[in-house]
Amino acid sequence: MVMPCSPTSSSASCFGNFMTVTCEVFKAKRLSSVSSISTQDSDGCQSLEASELERAVTDFNWNIFNFVDTLRDPTSEVLKSVGQFLFKRAMNTDDHDFHDEGEWYPKAVKWLVLVQEAYNDVPFHNVIHASDVAIALDHLLQIFEPNLDPLDALACYCAALAHDVYHPGFSNRYVIATSDSIEGDTHPLETMHAKEAVRMLNDSGMAEVLGDERVQLINRMIMATDMQQHDMWVEKAMSMACLPKEDLLCLLLHAADISNPARSREVMQQWSIRCLTEFWHEGDLFRDRGLEVPPTLPSRPLSNVELAKQQLGFSKYFVRPLLAAMCDSAWTWLDNIDDNIKSREALIKAYAVTAL
Repeated sequence: MVMPCSPTSSSASCFGNFMTVTCEVFKAKRLSSVSSISTQDSDGCQSLEASELERAVTDFNWNIFNFVDTLRDPTSEVLKSVGQFLFKRAMNTDDHDFHDEGEWYPKAVKWLVLVQEAYNDVPFHNVIHASDVAIALDHLLQIFEPNLDPLDALACYCAALAHDVYHPGFSNRYVIATSDSIEGDTHPLETMHAKEAVRMLNDSGMAEVLGDERVQLINRMIMATDMQQHDMWVEKAMSMACLPKEDLLCLLLHAADISNPARSREVMQQWSIRCLTEFWHEGDLFRDRGLEVPPTLPSRPLSNVELAKQQLGFSKYFVRPLLAAMCDSAWTWLDNIDDNIKSREALIKAYAVTAL
């Protein structure tokens, strides 16, 4: 199952010195020229990859890290593999003008390569996260929007796969504190992600496949991943049945983006450590600039109990209220997050008793 501004300026022009700082902080991969991109899926998905990805869209407890370990070059393969699989699955219908792969698939592959190479090698906001969010979004679409038009589904996958392109591994608060981002823009990273995603849609020809309205949908969905809008989406989730389609798709991408605490404990732990690593690095950047470190940034190192408290706070007070508002009945996501919350609470309690 699949789902859910024509800027041409690069992210560098959006942020001035910001992207230069980013490149100094992380050794980002150099983008290949567009002319060097093969638009043909010459090898196709290996049967092992295909079977693994079939499992991914049917089993929410599927572990993307195990899948990444099977790839020859994860950095240059995972997003493209996931994207090709989801795109073909979405468009595998005779009820649409674009069911012939020759009409759209070369442009889709070209776009996927551009997007994959636009991710920096950072601990959390990388190609693995983008691929995982796309798969999580597919699970949500199967539940909440199972009859989505194939091209709308394609647009949704595009939004998920590109929602963090060029992410520098630190947050909006650092960008706002240190760069010449547009005054009054409280979400400069999401603005940049959305502009770059649309630019690559235009450069690859995918914008022609999708049409203007779906390109605008992609832009809006990416902007909806800003955590500053979280409370609004929780409120909207309480009346999901009444939401316009675009609002629903934005809500689903936001939920997919923060769904890590609703995964199996093993997967949740890996994502937590990756996220904390970026937080620690951001704190170092504030200190290096002689700026006060925001109190919400955790200090390093964290003990097991401090890590558990970090996980508990985000899971219990941010993610679970959203998921519960979306669906209060039996659901793997809720079962998982409740199990993870209980395990974090038990760990914290055990340490408290030991400290007496």
